[in-house]
Amino acid sequence: MMNENTAKQIVVAVSECRAVFAAKLTDYGAAWRVMRPASVTDQLLIKVKRIRTLEMIGEDSALVNDCL
Repeated sequence: MMNENTAKQIVVAVSECRAVFAAKLTDYGAAWRVMRPASVTDQLLIKVKRIRTLEMIGEDSALVNDCL
């Protein structure tokens, strides 16, 4: 049986994922729907590599200064 706290954390995480998805859908449209499975796999690999990089060097070090 699932802990109540765990269930709440899952609900929060899913809610955050839905919000990000909705924002990305607004920004980029539904272009992802026409992607072939290999393209989706490539995109996932790119994201995983980025997450690993952020974990290794630290997120603050990876931020780009947009104030020029």
